[in-house]
Amino acid sequence: MQTVNLVMVNRYHGRSIWTFEDTMLALSALLNQAGYQTRITANLIVPGAINILFGVGSVFSHSYEEVRQFASPEHTIIFNGEQVESTSGLITPEYLDFLSQYVVVDWCQPNVDAILRRAPSCPGAFELPLFPAPGLAPMPPQDWIMKFDLGFYGAVVPRRRVMLDALEREGISIKYIENVYGPKLSEHLLECRYILNLHAYETDLLEINRCLRPMSMGIPVISEASTLPASGDWNDSGIQFAPTEGFAPAVKRILAAPDNCLVASRKTVQFTQRADNALRIRAVMERAQAALAAVSVA
Repeated sequence: MQTVNLVMVNRYHGRSIWTFEDTMLALSALLNQAGYQTRITANLIVPGAINILFGVGSVFSHSYEEVRQFASPEHTIIFNGEQVESTSGLITPEYLDFLSQYVVVDWCQPNVDAILRRAPSCPGAFELPLFPAPGLAPMPPQDWIMKFDLGFYGAVVPRRRVMLDALEREGISIKYIENVYGPKLSEHLLECRYILNLHAYETDLLEINRCLRPMSMGIPVISEASTLPASGDWNDSGIQFAPTEGFAPAVKRILAAPDNCLVASRKTVQFTQRADNALRIRAVMERAQAALAAVSVA
């Protein structure tokens, strides 16, 4: 059985958060369902395994040169978690040069297209379908009490601040969840009817990493209108999308219909438990493995 090692690159391991924890946990569960053996590690390359690196280039990461020294392109895939066409400070010439040396997986096809355009010598880039996975987070207890219309977690950048203020002017209650992760985060999510997804940048790719935990718990998501991954049929996910223009009134209308939450929650659970999610993952992993084999031969 092929082993896939999911590696958080973090020079402050043990003293800082794992930014991609939910993505790694969900991907591990899906890979196991697809017939792979998985490990989740920090700063550890496993010989003979397919090593997928998360967090390269972030403020927590080792330098590109240090990563190159311990992670050779023949056995390593880089997971890109940033929006390549955004104004993110991560997207630098140095980062794109680094990607050009490795096989890359990404959660959304527009990023894949941008990587292949801006790092044309990249040996392969693929959209890797990501889905919420059963067991990623605890299901709600029978006596849980919803106290807020919406829950929000993430950086409150100016773009988001404007939209959050507009929601509150509509009388919508928002729970701001800060500096809480893992099981503790789940406890806070349980107090919210919906979890809110807002774009940090003008680019509008769906921030799947934020959606995975609440969806795995059956808590529906309201999102600003988004560009969705090319695969995975995210239109069937139960996420309720509202246009950027007039976002706050649109959200108020969603909240005003009590049945919306129940229907969205049911669709979210069905999406999480779809039988073919793991098969979609395996198909892309086989293509990425072939690209890795080509790097080894070269």
